[in-house]
Amino acid sequence: MKSQAQLIREILTFSIGIFIVSVCILTFRDYISNIVIGSLTYAYLESLATHFEFLLNDAYSIATKFTNSSLSYYAEMPPSILGSSYELYLNSSKVCARIFTPPRSLCKDSSLPPNLKIVGSFFSSRLMVLKVSKNLTTGEVRIDVFSGSAT
Repeated sequence: MKSQAQLIREILTFSIGIFIVSVCILTFRDYISNIVIGSLTYAYLESLATHFEFLLNDAYSIATKFTNSSLSYYAEMPPSILGSSYELYLNSSKVCARIFTPPRSLCKDSSLPPNLKIVGSFFSSRLMVLKVSKNLTTGEVRIDVFSGSAT
C-alpha cells in the first residue's frame, strides 16, 4: 500500500511538471516569436529605407554629372518583405519604409540634396523605376518614383 501511494505521488508530480513546462512553452512561444519577428521587421525596414535613400542619391548624382535633361534608372527590389507587401516613400525630409502586415513603419532622416524633388512612392514589386529629369536652367532635379517594368 505504501509503495502504491508513493508511485501515485511520483506520477502526479511528473504530470504536474509536464503541465507546467507545457504552459510555459505555449505562453513564451508566441511572445518570443513576436519579439523576433518585430525586430526582424524593423531591421528590414531600416535596410529598405537606407537602400531607397542610396538609390535616390545615386540617381541624383548621375543626373548632375551629365548634361542630359532626363534619364531612367531601374533597380531590382525584393517583391515582399517577410511575406508582406511594402511601400517606400519620402515624408518631408525623411525616407520612410512601411510594411502592411503586420502594419509597421519606419522613417529616418535623409541626406538628400535640397534641390532634389521626389514625386511618388514605390510599392512592392521586383523593379523600381526612377524617372529623373533635370531643369537645365535652374539645376533642380526631379525624380518620379514608381513600381514598374523595364519595358
